[in-house]
Amino acid sequence: MPIVVEKQEDPIDPEISRLQKLEDVDFKIKDATLAAAIQLCATSCNMKYMAPPDDAHFNTLITLSIQNNPYHVLELLCTTYNIGFEHNNGIWQFYPIKLNELIQKTYKLKYNDQEQVKITSPNINTSIAQSNAAGLGGNATPVSSDVFSIKTNVVVEEIEKILALPTTGIKAIDLNEKIDSPSQSNLKSTTPPKESVLYSSDNNTLNIVATRQHHSYIENYLKDVDQPQRLIKIEALFVETSQNQGFNFKDKPDPFPATDMTEILNSIQSAPESSIIGSTIVTTNNKSVAFKSVIQQPIESGNTQTVNPDSCDNVSIVNYVEIGTILNVHPKIMDDSASNSDLKSVVLNVSLVVSNEIGKQLIGDKEYPIISSVTYECIVIIPSGKTLEIGGLSHIYSSTTDKSVPILCNIPIIGTAFSKKSHTQHKRNLIAYITPTIFN
Repeated sequence: MPIVVEKQEDPIDPEISRLQKLEDVDFKIKDATLAAAIQLCATSCNMKYMAPPDDAHFNTLITLSIQNNPYHVLELLCTTYNIGFEHNNGIWQFYPIKLNELIQKTYKLKYNDQEQVKITSPNINTSIAQSNAAGLGGNATPVSSDVFSIKTNVVVEEIEKILALPTTGIKAIDLNEKIDSPSQSNLKSTTPPKESVLYSSDNNTLNIVATRQHHSYIENYLKDVDQPQRLIKIEALFVETSQNQGFNFKDKPDPFPATDMTEILNSIQSAPESSIIGSTIVTTNNKSVAFKSVIQQPIESGNTQTVNPDSCDNVSIVNYVEIGTILNVHPKIMDDSASNSDLKSVVLNVSLVVSNEIGKQLIGDKEYPIISSVTYECIVIIPSGKTLEIGGLSHIYSSTTDKSVPILCNIPIIGTAFSKKSHTQHKRNLIAYITPTIFN
């Protein structure tokens, strides 16, 4: 079956602009042929046109009573009865549409290409493994340096699902509109020909070969998804203190505005053994962001032997464990239709992991850190500009202080009188504040 390359109307065509500004005309048509109705509308539009062909499709009898822009009435007739019309070299042409012929169209994505980007942060353990393998004379497998993995075929997969829908041989219509089309009721389904989708990531364009009905589905789909992407600013504050201070939130709205936090943060920052870590990331709607404040704790995970002509050496294998605070946030904008205000809310999917070294443990002749972790996961709705507070992330650790008198403490029997070790337990309180703000 031949493929038709459909010509697109130029949106700035002065002829189209003229037609769209015409005054309304009162049309009263009864039992006239479709060809006569089209010619009446074209004449009312003052078009230069070629008369529709003498075809059975154009001889369908119609009745119409409407007062509207004659160009819009012409569009309605052509859409309802599957008539195509084009403006070429100043002349309008009308022709019947073959609903199941293949049409090639190019769509330009302006705002949302739906590409999915996965970020893989560089891993120190992978780098060390590479270095050890190379140093031991092994075959080192090259490590990919790509931090971003981009999946570009998401939009293609979605459109292929549309192309898999069974066609009925008629043009798809908006379910919100009721359009009577008696000429379509007699059309029968036929097996759709081969269709295809090609996506150019560099140009953000889709080249699609499909039937007219499927193109109608695709146009409606792209109209919904190809929208300007709203931005969300995610502010995160991690407050850590050893003070057993309480903060009175009774007089604060729930959740309270970010501007009301100044007093609280100043109080915490002025306290001894307290720290505040803040970070701000701007992301698009429905895209995840990550905040990470960690140290790399070395741990000996094993050893291996290297055999040389003169010696046999043991080489330790060291891995690193991330200890600290890791926050992942996935924000999604929700329109607050329940209230009369223009304030919108954000659904926050939050995953917060806080880990700390609380001591040491001797395993064999090796000393390993004891790591305590607290995980907090939640889904919460927060109005834009308001703050989510996460508490209960405290941890307890112990420390030992040696206050023994040097030399004397090592004297047998009496040395214990000069030895003194004190064990102290410490409690660290961590409070996380997350503030999503929607950019207009």
